[in-house]
Amino acid sequence: MRLNLDIGNSTFGSSRAGWAVQEAYWDGAGVRSMNLCTDSPRCAEEWFSASPGWTCGNPEHLPGEFCEIAQRLLPVGPVATASIDLPRPWQFAVLVEHAVRSQFDVLVSSLRGGLEIPDGLVCLAGSGEGFHGQRGRVWVAVRGNLHLSAFLSPTALHNHAPAACHLNDIATGLTVLPAVSLVQTLDSIPGLKHRAAIRWVNDIVIDGSKLAGYLVHTQSSAGRVTGAVIGIGLNVEAVPSVAPTVFVPSVTALRDHVRDPRACSRPDILRRLLHFLALNYEKLVAGRSGELLEFYRERSAVIGRRVEVYPDLDGRATGHAAAGTVAAIGNRLELILAGGGRPISCGRIVMPSGVTSAI
Repeated sequence: MRLNLDIGNSTFGSSRAGWAVQEAYWDGAGVRSMNLCTDSPRCAEEWFSASPGWTCGNPEHLPGEFCEIAQRLLPVGPVATASIDLPRPWQFAVLVEHAVRSQFDVLVSSLRGGLEIPDGLVCLAGSGEGFHGQRGRVWVAVRGNLHLSAFLSPTALHNHAPAACHLNDIATGLTVLPAVSLVQTLDSIPGLKHRAAIRWVNDIVIDGSKLAGYLVHTQSSAGRVTGAVIGIGLNVEAVPSVAPTVFVPSVTALRDHVRDPRACSRPDILRRLLHFLALNYEKLVAGRSGELLEFYRERSAVIGRRVEVYPDLDGRATGHAAAGTVAAIGNRLELILAGGGRPISCGRIVMPSGVTSAI
């Protein structure tokens, strides 16, 4: 059972009724299955706007693959488990009130270590330590904002994608998936349509200030992407205390750009974001990654702008490698400057106006 509410041209779970609590969520053996695990039922109910029937104890009774990763994400017990209806492809959720380690890092290290992670896993942290962006740069994870990590096992991408679809096309599609989904999420909020832009390569900005960032890690074997870990940080209610730099001169929060704070409650933003991630993932499965790349280009904050590109070293703008106007973004997300020259696939950029980004 799922409650729905039409918002614009898209459908989301009802913010009034919250996420639908499953009264009969059963596995193949006819045993009631738990797909939500947390160390704080109160925090979970805030995020999902639902009050499921909690079962307290250790996570050993969870489904096999979910049990193992839940124990790594929630190393200190006891925990509470419940069943909740998540929109496909999302099947499992882990919520930690305060994570002592980046959930993105836990998923990546588990994947590298050979752990079978359940497909469609969503992880949330109310706040946390050790969260980071590209190259390990610190991301301040404070209460009131959205810190989401997810795992997808995109076998279906290879089963259904056109024969001409190259492994790199799938990897690029997965890389732009969070950016496109974040911008579409913001576009769906009253008063924010077309306000957000993508700052090369993984920053989302409003009026030049950084609002969100994301990471993507993919693992491949025998020419196939076997797993993808996505990490997203979105400032919803709180502006983190971050010292300005030439690369990130200012940060902002969603609450400062809407007239009615109720239009961007955390449960509502989570529902919207999961919806668009699912919608765009379906496009990837159907072999339509080019549509995501085109949207990424259309909402770029750098195409047509003059930039200076610096080596990604120690956070200082020294010894820039190139400068010019961005003519295009290539099929592998490389910057192509006007006047020719070698495409730029890594570095940090500064715009004359102070609008900056990093890859």
